This record gives sequence, C-alpha cells and structure tokens, in this order.
Amino acid sequence: MFSHLSIQELLSKLEELGDQVPMELVKAILAKEQGAVIPLRDILQDDDYWEAEGNKQWMPLHAVKLLGMLADPRTIPQLVNTLILAYEVEDDWIMEDLPTVFGRIGPPAINPLEEFIHAYDGDNKFWWSRSAAAEGLIAIAMNHPHERERILTFLHGLFSEEDDSEFLSFLVGSLLDLGDTSSFPVLEGAFDRGIIDEFIINRDDLVYEKKVPRNFYNKDLLQFYDPEEVSKRQARWEREKRRKEEKEEEKERHATQKLEPREKSIAIELKRLEIANTLNERNVLPIDGKIGRNEPCPCGSGKKFKKCCYSIMKDLPTRHVLDDGPYYNTGADLHTARPYDTILVLENLTFLAFEAKRDGDVVRALELFRILKPLAEQRGLMGELLRYFGLIVSDYPELGEEGLDILRQLQSFHKDEDKERWVYTSIDIVDYLGRMGRWDECRNEYGKLMEVKPNDSFIHIEFARILERGNYPHEAVALYEQVLRMGDQTDKEYLEIAAGELRKLAASHNIELDAWTREAFGTIRAGGDE
Repeated sequence: MFSHLSIQELLSKLEELGDQVPMELVKAILAKEQGAVIPLRDILQDDDYWEAEGNKQWMPLHAVKLLGMLADPRTIPQLVNTLILAYEVEDDWIMEDLPTVFGRIGPPAINPLEEFIHAYDGDNKFWWSRSAAAEGLIAIAMNHPHERERILTFLHGLFSEEDDSEFLSFLVGSLLDLGDTSSFPVLEGAFDRGIIDEFIINRDDLVYEKKVPRNFYNKDLLQFYDPEEVSKRQARWEREKRRKEEKEEEKERHATQKLEPREKSIAIELKRLEIANTLNERNVLPIDGKIGRNEPCPCGSGKKFKKCCYSIMKDLPTRHVLDDGPYYNTGADLHTARPYDTILVLENLTFLAFEAKRDGDVVRALELFRILKPLAEQRGLMGELLRYFGLIVSDYPELGEEGLDILRQLQSFHKDEDKERWVYTSIDIVDYLGRMGRWDECRNEYGKLMEVKPNDSFIHIEFARILERGNYPHEAVALYEQVLRMGDQTDKEYLEIAAGELRKLAASHNIELDAWTREAFGTIRAGGDE
C-alpha cells in the first residue's frame, strides 16, 4: 500500500495521520533504512513540530520511535537534545521511550549521555531529563553487559559529590533496576549522608533480589501502532473530550452563578456613585450628624428635608465593604466610611474589577476603569487606580492600546516618585509590546531602560525571556551571555539564573555556545558549591 512512496511522501502521510498511523506505513518507512534516518532526524530539529497542535504534534514521537528502531549512531546528538525538548513540552510518551532508544543504539551513546548528565549538575529544573539519560545508560548496560562496569563506575561516581537530591533519588531506583550488588554500598552511603529524598525512595527499597522491570528499558517501540492500541487511544481521547466538555459546561454554570452577584454589587456601587454625585451637586455633602425630617434641607433650597433631598438620600445603598482596599490609609477608616463616600465606590469597584479578571472577564474590568478614572482624578487617587489596574491589564495584550495606555500612565506616574516601580512597569510595557507583536517599539522601550540602568542584570534577564517567548533565541542568548560576562559585578543569583536559562535555550534551539560561555557554566557551578 505504501511501498511505492518516497520517504518524503511517507512522512507526509505520517504527519497527516497523527496517532492513528497503521503498522504498514511504519514498516514502509523502516524499509527505507538509511534513507529514512536524516529526514527523521530533521523532524527532531524542527521547532514547528515541537510547537504544533493536532496531528502534527505527534511527529517528534514518531521520529523517536522510528530512529530507535533504526538505531543509527548519527542521530545521537539530536536524541540527546530531545531529552530537553520533550521535557519542555512535557511529552511523557517520548521521555519514556528514550531509555529504550539509547539502549538499542548502545555503546556509542554512552559518552554523550554522561556529558549531558554532567552538563546539568545540580540543576533541579532538569532532573527528569537527567534521570531519563541515566535510564538510557541502564538500558545500555542491560543490552551490552560488557559495558556494565564502565557505566556503573560513572553512575556510582554521581553520588560522590553534592547534586540535586531529586535526580539522585530517582537514580537509586534505576540502579536497583539493574540489580548489580556493587551498587548497594554506594547507595547505603548516600542514605547515610542524607543526600537522598526519602519521600521518593527509602532504605526499605534497597532490596537485593529485586525483579528487573526489563520492559521499561526494552519497550516494544512499535506497539503504539498496533491496531488494538490505536483503538484504545481513540476511545480514551473521546472520553477525555467528553470530560472536558462537561468541565467547560460546569465552568460556564459557575461563571454565571458568580456573574449575577458581581453585577448586582457593581449596580449597587454605581447607584452609590450616582447619588453621591447628585448630593455633591446640591451642596448637601458632607453631612454632619443626623438630619431631622422636618429640618431645613442642607442643600439650601428652603424646603424641609423630607420634601427635598430626603427622597434621594433614602435610596442611598447602605455601607458595604467588599475588601480592605488600597485607597484608605487604614482598615479602620474604611469600616467607618459614610455610605455616600465616593472613595468607598473606588474601593469596591476596584475589588470587583479584580473579581471580573479572575473570572476571565477582563473587558468588564476595563469598563470599570473607565468609570472610576474621573472619580480617581477628582479625589487625587489616580496613582493608586493606575497601580491596581496596571496589574489587571499587564497580562492581556489583547486589550490593545487602551491597556497599553494604562501602563504608560502608570510608568509616567512612577518616573519621579519610585524608580524601582518605574523599572517594573517599564518591563511590563516591554513585555506587553512584545506580545502584541510590536517588536520595534518593544526594543526601543528596552533601550530606554538601558539608558537609565545600563548594567542591570535583572532587566537583561527579563528582556531575554521576553525575546524567547517572541522566538528570537539568538538575541536572548546574547543577553544571557552579557549577564555572564558581568561576573563579580552582579549578584551570584543572576549569574545562576542566566546560566540555567542559557543552557536550556541553547539545547532547545540547537545553538552552539562558544568556549568562554561553556567554561563560565563550570565556574558558576563551582561557585555555587562553595
């Protein structure tokens, strides 16, 4: 059915069919032997596949399985790099297959796997990737007994220095799977030194006669394509789809239930604001003490209170405090506020705007900002309003110019008042512009920051992360390297963050780092052990 197709045509079919690929198609690809290796390897280096959705997202898994079957050592660098890429997208399928794949490739994979494990010494973020690499070594030891001593020497040596306890704890289990008694004194010593997390594995698990779960290290890579397995998966996806739909329906019901009281509270506060404005226009406020119904109305109309402004006052909502908010100096002030106090309106509507944001209705939150802005300006509280609504809009670039304008107003407010907050707001604007896709303006805003704080590692790191999200990896690499070159001129914490982010970025985008940078990684790790 497929044997007459070229390798590119076969891979197009593979992409089209997603996780419903028939065994016949897989065998047709494997029949190409060496002709299939490079095209499959290229799939693992293509960011489009790692970021894809739908049927296309299955291509890296197909590539790993088929390359594992072909067991060509030329693919080792890409497969080792896949330890990072699969971790980044949380692909359990690939992470569980990789030990078997390395086991099938055999001894040529030993050095690259050992180098990978050492490259991330002590880095908890990549414990899973390092554990999978160690499991790959275990698989090689199982399939190639003459390499067992060499591999055990390396793995035992990892316990001789301080390392990430999570990684070491899972490594204990992997060594037990190999079932070599020479591991037990090493593991006992590790428990004695307290470098093993006993919530993950404890001394009771150090059993000499442990059945080796060989299937984990020597999986049937093609079982995925068995018709029965394909049917099981489709039934599972259908069940999960139904559960997701039910959750969405429940979420909508819950949102509706929350919407009604929230909108009722908003209506109450808008009524309070309307009445307060009317009373201000009539010069009734502030009111000192209680006004008798038959006393002259404080508006100065000459009428009795009951015949004049009482009809407005009686509709004033009772004082209701939704939150200990940002506009009052103390909580005591807030709880003694008069029902007509417009700062109470600011407090409650700001709280309700945050509620709207939490419920996913950021448009409603922005509508409340428009209502509150004139009031905040009137009361001299514009800075506080901008500060709180800046928190709301900064995560929603889809609000466009209106959201950006709030951040720019907040930036201007902080410029002469609070330099630290000015920096944070400026970074929010850089991020906002980047997520809007306005990269020229984004870089220009970053340039303004650099004019004020040219050697600020925090700003460099934050902008590098923004560039990463915008798919500008090489610019991000340059910024992380710039932080590393600051050396003693910056905090050790920032050096460690930059090094970690740079290693991850270089691995996920297959970027070759220069010798100075690689040496700097070792220096930073050594400094962190002091």
